[in-house]
Amino acid sequence: MKNLTLPLTSHNNETIVPVSDQTKIKSGDQVTFLVNLRRKEEAEEWFRGNGWKSNDFSPT
Repeated sequence: MKNLTLPLTSHNNETIVPVSDQTKIKSGDQVTFLVNLRRKEEAEEWFRGNGWKSNDFSPT
């Protein structure tokens, strides 16, 4: 996943926090990622293959 995505924030029903090496992501949390759009298809494949659900990719 190197140079493919960068997780920015994690949020659940209560809080939004910046993602760090210490962040514990639990089932049901939502994570906002920056995605290298030059490798969008590879990123989508990685997310699907690792159990992530995507709301959509936005180029903005």
